[in-house]
Amino acid sequence: KPTHFLGGVDLDESVTLVGTEPFWNILFGDGRMVFSSPDSHVGQTTTTPFILTGAGAEWHGKDMDIYLTAGRCSDGMSDRGYPLKAVVHIGSSVLKGCAGQTAIIHPASSS
Repeated sequence: KPTHFLGGVDLDESVTLVGTEPFWNILFGDGRMVFSSPDSHVGQTTTTPFILTGAGAEWHGKDMDIYLTAGRCSDGMSDRGYPLKAVVHIGSSVLKGCAGQTAIIHPASSS
């Protein structure tokens, strides 16, 4: 099985995208893509992987397009740095944020 790495992130494993103003996040992995924001929570099953391109990686759903590029990214709210920059197109809206491996952003609790 080919692996898809971008900026040290394994795109075949769970990836989390986060943004502020407005706050939003996308959890992408295990065959699902879930978008959450204060006024929206949409999940869909997806078997489509990220596609590596010369510029980075992208994913296209029925009403959403995600573009990832390698590069240090800050969410502007915390000191946390992310390895990827994210741009998400939903209809006519464009959301900008950061992305990284879910296991690093949301490590499983030790308890």
